[in-house]
Amino acid sequence: MGTVAIVIAVLVVGFALSVVGGKPTTSSADHGGVPTSMTPLQGRIVSIAQGQVGYATDPPDTYCNKYSAYWASGAADCANGNLDEEWCADFAA
Repeated sequence: MGTVAIVIAVLVVGFALSVVGGKPTTSSADHGGVPTSMTPLQGRIVSIAQGQVGYATDPPDTYCNKYSAYWASGAADCANGNLDEEWCADFAA
């Protein structure tokens, strides 16, 4: 899963949160690249996702990743304790 997939996951989660609603923040202070028009929860989700930019599967030619391992989802065939599964949904969860 590359940067584009992470951005898509963030947009999907952000859209879902906007449907639920919430009062947006109005501060003009710098929030680390997070738009101030987001609710605090939306901003936190975007910030966490931005912190994962550059994460790659290990080894690179597999789906072995820490997100699937966290949710105990996928095949246990990774030598490093991670689990092997396409991980976009596991990251978003």
